[in-house]
Parts: sequence; structure tokens; C-alpha cells
Amino acid sequence: MTRHPVDTRRARTFALLAGIVAILVVATMIRSWLDEAPPSRDSRFGQPVFEAVDTLIDQTDAIAVTLADERYTLVRTSDGWAMDTENGYPIRSDRLSTLADGLETLRWAGPRTRDPRKHDRIGVGDPEQGGNGALVAFVSEDGSVLTSMVTGRRAGAVYARRPEEQVAYRVEGDLPPFYSRDAWMDFAVVELAAETIGIVEIRDRFGDRLVLSRRAGSGPEGFAPAPPYLDQRLLTPLSAGGPALAMARFAPLDAKPASELENGPVAALITITFDGLEIIARAHDEPDGGYITLRAIVAGNAAARARSINEQAEGWAFKLSGADYRDLTTPVSTITVPDF
Repeated sequence: MTRHPVDTRRARTFALLAGIVAILVVATMIRSWLDEAPPSRDSRFGQPVFEAVDTLIDQTDAIAVTLADERYTLVRTSDGWAMDTENGYPIRSDRLSTLADGLETLRWAGPRTRDPRKHDRIGVGDPEQGGNGALVAFVSEDGSVLTSMVTGRRAGAVYARRPEEQVAYRVEGDLPPFYSRDAWMDFAVVELAAETIGIVEIRDRFGDRLVLSRRAGSGPEGFAPAPPYLDQRLLTPLSAGGPALAMARFAPLDAKPASELENGPVAALITITFDGLEIIARAHDEPDGGYITLRAIVAGNAAARARSINEQAEGWAFKLSGADYRDLTTPVSTITVPDF
């Protein structure tokens, strides 16, 4: 049977269109490959990201970090490195160690893209234009920028580029997280496991007091009124657990010098562990939230831990979240009632 001429023309048209589509696909793939993979024989491959690191560290007086929604600066002080805020709270020594090691060992690896539109895909978008990278600048004492980079992470890999350049690279090595000021703050002042807390004394803002205790190995429901408050009974089996274990959840949001507190203490929580560590937390209602000051009693087997807490906490007031502050300042009347 003879094929109809219309069908023949239609088949040829389809074949032509398919060829054009194939050519466009290949062209797109080539263009994408060129964008994503600059020449592999890059002159930077294997070279250090930062030259003369010892000199760089010696000359750096501040490290300025710019994010899309935040800016902060780490500053060198006579007492070590601190956050450049009004209070100058110390920053974490482990973060500093990771940064120093990273600067020493960081090496340029393979180039990834020269297309600015794709920088955000690997975490090196320009933060000053709303991108997701972290612009890290090393600043000398006179305020001049010694060197800088935009860095970010994706799927466990570290990427970087020079701010004035479009080509972004994967880099070998590690860097501390730059994506939050709080990640640098040394808030590991009190680290208590909940199961180590045995006795708690609550002094609330209404002048009421209560002592709670439990046996080692019991859970939050094990807390019960202790002498001289045996005439009280818990409202519920778990009503004491929240306030009794408040110091085990110590996770400050911020800190400021205690001398800047505007109001005196309104409540206190005394936490005593089974091995004798005693921590006194005093609560302050401040215009910008709830703060506590800390003091540990240096005595017995826990004396060394108490000294460590005092060394870090002395002179500082720590801001807590609303929920944590409410737990620490729980009224006695919401925990127990008279046992008639």
C-alpha cells in the first residue's frame, strides 16, 4: 500500500523537530558544563586559601562577618577574643581553635561555577545582595581589610570565593560555623545532667519558699517537698519537675554585664547536685527580658567545678528564653498546696 504524501511530510517534520530539540539539549548541557566546571587545570588547585597565616593572625585585630540578615565582629582584646557588642562577652575557645586550624590548612580544590546566579546553590551568594554566603573579612588595627572571602557549606562540603571574583571553588579543610553570632558565644557556663540534681530550693517573687528533694535514680516525678516543708503536697506528680530541673536546661540567649542590670533580683533558685555542687541563680526582670546571675559554692568534691562556674559567670547576667525564665521563677503556689 502506498503511503499518503501528507503522512510522509508529517514524519519528516517530526524528524526535523526532534533533531532541533536534540541540538538544543546538547547545547544547553554544554553551556551548563561550562558554567559549572571551569577548566580543571586551575592555577589555584592545591594552593592555600590564605598565605602566611601566622602573619595574618598576628596582624588581625578583628574578624568581621557579614550575613544577609546579620553582622557581627570578633575583636581581639587584652583578655582574649570577644564579641564586639556593648558587653564584649568572650567567645568560644574551641571555635577559635577550629578557625586557626582552618586558616592554616584550607586549600583551593576544584572550581565549581563562574555564574553568580548559581552561587547560592553552594552557599556562597553575596550576603550584601541577600545571598546565603558568609563574607568573612580580616581587619587590621587601623581598620584596613587584610584579606576576605565568601564561604558557605553544602552537603558537608566547604566552598569559598574571593568577594571580587565570580569563580567559586570547593575548598579542602574545615571552618567553624559563621551563620550565627550566638554560635560563637561561650555560654557553656553551667552544664548539668538532669539526673545529677538532688535538691532544689525555690524562693519565688511572692516571698514563698520550698525545698524539693529526690533519691538518686528517680525521674522528674521523684521530687517531693523536703524539710522543713513536709506540710506541703504536690499539686500533681510532675508539678515539681519543671522548676526543679531548670538549671539542667541552662541555655542563655545573650549576656550583659551584671552592673548594667536595672532591677534587683525578684526570685532565686538554688540547685544542689548529688555530689555537692551548689549553684545559686538569681532572677531579674529586665526591660528586654529575664536575666539571671550565677554563683556557685566552692566546697567539697565539687569545688573545682564551682570555681570554673564562678570564673565564667562572675560579673555577667545571662538572658534566658521566656519559657526557661518562667520555669526558674515558678511560684511555689503552682507547685504545692498545704497538706491539711
